Parts: sequence; C-alpha cells; structure tokens
Amino acid sequence: MNWMTANDAAQWIPALNAAELRYGIPHNLLARLAFEECSFLPDIISGAEKSSADCVGIMQLNHVYYPNAGQDPVADIATGGGLLLSLYNRFNDWQVALAGYNWGGGNVHRQYVEDGAYVLANYPQETKKYVTEIVRDVPVTGSLVSV
Repeated sequence: MNWMTANDAAQWIPALNAAELRYGIPHNLLARLAFEECSFLPDIISGAEKSSADCVGIMQLNHVYYPNAGQDPVADIATGGGLLLSLYNRFNDWQVALAGYNWGGGNVHRQYVEDGAYVLANYPQETKKYVTEIVRDVPVTGSLVSV
C-alpha cells in the first residue's frame, strides 16, 4: 500500500487535485501533504481527533487561525491549498513551503534569518522527516532536499 491507495484516499484525491489546479500547486503535492497530515483516517478527517498541536481535519488546521477547521473536509482542503500557496508565495520554494506548513512560516523565516539560507539540517526532526517523505513521493524542486 502507498499513500495513494491508503485507507480512504480515493475519496479525497479528486478534491485535493482540484484544489491543486485552483491554486497552481504541483500535481499531487497537496494530496501527499494531506496524507502526511492525516493518513486519510476518518477520525482525523472528521475532526474527532486533534493533534498534539491542537490541529484538526484532513489538512490539520489549527483552530486558533481557522475556527471552522475540521467541520467540512472539502472546505479544509481549500483552506490548506490556500495556505500552502501563500507559503510558496512567501518563500518562492515548494520544499520550504512544505516546511512552513509543518513548522510554521514564522519559524521557517526566523531560521532563514539566522542561517542566511534554507538549511533542512537546522529544522526540527519532525519537519525534516515531513519534507523529505513528501518530496520523495512527489518530487518538487527546492532548496531543502535533492530530487
């Protein structure tokens, strides 16, 4: 089994791919990100389970910033797509945008200011794994992982 055939992936891939088209996100990048966030598990998608960071839904959005997160998976997909695009527009790098989605755009920016470059080795282990695994399955060029 891979991420595209996992659990209920088939139910969500069309909406995720549509959001990719809408936002100009590389094909399957948002879908792979969603799998990394929720493994397409129904309890996570429905918002019944929260992450340790208090994030919910298919895109693991934080209620602090997205009060309706976890209520409508299709709306969450659109929100997550918009967030990923905004991170790409901020950093002009899909891999760094992925790091920002996982660790937070502010954290990625502060690390850049400290290092003078985007250096994956200086990110938290979770973020390193997150970016590396997504890019391994959906190769997008960027400054963090060789593809």
